[in-house]
Amino acid sequence: MSSSDAVWLPQDNITGCGWHYTDLSQHVRGQGSTVEAFVASPLTVEALSVCEPLLQAKSLHFSNIWFKTDNQVLLNALLSKDNSSRVCRIHPDIETLA
Repeated sequence: MSSSDAVWLPQDNITGCGWHYTDLSQHVRGQGSTVEAFVASPLTVEALSVCEPLLQAKSLHFSNIWFKTDNQVLLNALLSKDNSSRVCRIHPDIETLA
């Protein structure tokens, strides 16, 4: 399971994301963080908080991962089959990695 969170400084267009992975026994199996510049919207921040952990999970050779989110806009965009989704345009890596 992956838990992630992000903070956005809109006046500076900068975001920071942090995450960790746990197994079913709640043991931490990995963690990471990143800072991104030129982030212009809250949806982009939320998309990055999914994409970055997915990229690291791939490098760690994780084959299954669960994400939890409280962002309904992000969730609907990710579950949508519409390729014009704002999230897909923001970060096509999410769909590829998922």
